[in-house]
Amino acid sequence: MGSKTSSSVKVKVTASLDAGFVKAMDDYLKESETRSRSRLIEDILRYWNY
Repeated sequence: MGSKTSSSVKVKVTASLDAGFVKAMDDYLKESETRSRSRLIEDILRYWNY
């Protein structure tokens, strides 16, 4: 059995977002290989951080 690294541990976060932003995310996800809002937000924040 593998061990967990600190980067694999997830923390649940709740956020209130503008409905237009959520619609834009959903529209993007329909055409993207990314399939979840959580993953998309994580990717956006990772890109923003670097």
